[in-house]
Amino acid sequence: MVSAIVIGAGAAGLAASSRLTSAGYDVTILEARERMGGRAHTGSINGIPIDLGPMWIHGVDNNPLYEIAEEHGLAMVPTNYENSTYYNHTGHEIATDSMEAVWDDFEAVMERVAHYQDSTASRQSLEWGIEQAVADLSLSVLGDGSEYAQRMLDFAVADDIELEYAGKTSDLDLWWFDSDGELDGGDVLLPGGYVELMEAISTDLTITYNSTVTRIEYGKRGVTVTATEPAADGEEVVYSADYLVVTVPVGVLRASPAPITFDPPMPSAWSTALSHRGVGLLDKYVFAFKSSFFADTHFLYHVDSTTKGRYSEWLNGNTYLNGSKASQSGDDAAASDGTGANVLAAFNAAAFAAEIGDNATDAEVMAAGVEILSGMYPHVDVASEIIDFVRTDWGNDPLAQGSYSFNGLGSRPGRDFVNLRGEELFNGRMLFAGEHTHCRYFGTVHGAYMSGNDAITLGGVAAMLLICLVGSWVRDGRPRYLWELYGPGSRRADRVSLRTPGAAGSSGPAFAEGTPSSSVPHFGTERERTLSGAEENAGELDAFESGEVFNTITGLQQPEQVRATSSNLEMARYPSPA
Repeated sequence: MVSAIVIGAGAAGLAASSRLTSAGYDVTILEARERMGGRAHTGSINGIPIDLGPMWIHGVDNNPLYEIAEEHGLAMVPTNYENSTYYNHTGHEIATDSMEAVWDDFEAVMERVAHYQDSTASRQSLEWGIEQAVADLSLSVLGDGSEYAQRMLDFAVADDIELEYAGKTSDLDLWWFDSDGELDGGDVLLPGGYVELMEAISTDLTITYNSTVTRIEYGKRGVTVTATEPAADGEEVVYSADYLVVTVPVGVLRASPAPITFDPPMPSAWSTALSHRGVGLLDKYVFAFKSSFFADTHFLYHVDSTTKGRYSEWLNGNTYLNGSKASQSGDDAAASDGTGANVLAAFNAAAFAAEIGDNATDAEVMAAGVEILSGMYPHVDVASEIIDFVRTDWGNDPLAQGSYSFNGLGSRPGRDFVNLRGEELFNGRMLFAGEHTHCRYFGTVHGAYMSGNDAITLGGVAAMLLICLVGSWVRDGRPRYLWELYGPGSRRADRVSLRTPGAAGSSGPAFAEGTPSSSVPHFGTERERTLSGAEENAGELDAFESGEVFNTITGLQQPEQVRATSSNLEMARYPSPA
């Protein structure tokens, strides 16, 4: 029987293990924690399940996690992000018109940033792009240089960018920070927690817990994994198999000193790709209270803060936990029926989350939360209302060392993600999966699950190229990832060349409105030259759409040899275990 080892029992590892087991492989699952789920961890507060890692299923349309949850009858409650209340530091609600003006300004800023993505000649951070946009535009609220304007800008950046990507804007790549995609259909929360979903995915799987991998040896004939386990009295345990799927979190892979030794050392293509993956941080601080003294909206926002992102976003647990009557249609009527959990969860991300994680005690974190809520509700003795508290500290968790990945400075998404998976680097014996390896849905649980499922269902570059390319093409009208894979310096540059608007020799994109600052290069071709270098060849886009490029990439003569349908992904990377 063909054997496989899967390292990690999070969403990616469980997906890969389930698929391999169903296909008849002898699968060994090694998990360093004493539970499954990895960063998808459901704890409790005041006896109520609460997710301390991911909370939402993001996008229900064509989301495999949503389909699994439905199949198993798991409770799900939709989130209405517009059902929110905004407060300033004096406890006064901020008028809807005032917040709309802030968001209108920020939308204009991000539209200008999008122009900079295609017009800036050299690598820059997203922070640079935002600062440049604010200076270039005439903004009604965010551009007057006042302290209030800066506070509003900090809030918008923290809420819309840093809480989304879990990274500082100074660490996010201007060109590629938003190369991810979204699934449609709205987001849902799981009142019973992600643990129910992980248990559904792991049905019939046998997992070896508390198995900490310290060494991986790989070669043409198979793999050997060394681990330490309590059952072996701390002695090393050695596992051997034909194939290996590694789903270790990006933070652990990037840790120094490295907790896992690879023999032979990892190739530079893989190491370079890993160095471009930023390690994001998003922590939450959950309070349970005696009563629901707060607004019954889905979200509460503390906007007017002197520190960017400081307890600015709060999720109202009463809208989905313990007897809630959250509207299944997402209407504004989502409120507790009086038997709710009386729970608020605050989110901090990026630099501020790291500062708290490295320096603040539980008591200090609670005190800071009380300070913010007391400012929002000055007539409430918030401290006396607290009956339970729980926090996360993912940055200092040795088995996570961060929350999830983002596109860091220097990212080349198409090439990076293909190299990170390792389908062409390790003789087909070792593959990597996890949210950090999925080009379209990095930073999500469904991205992790898909990466684990895809890792053992469709081999070679074909799967990753199709997922990345088609998604990016639909997103912004041009095949970004294709240029990455087949541009200068790519190993495949001599195999396929395609043509795109704005390629080398063109004048580049023009700004929709206004004129960019003279400090911003706007000839618009350097990025395309860097990433494409494609030859003019009419008809090659049609060739891709007809499948000829797919066949060229995979070396197949007949597309039927690899079936990439949503309902039937055939085993192609690994031989039949029969």
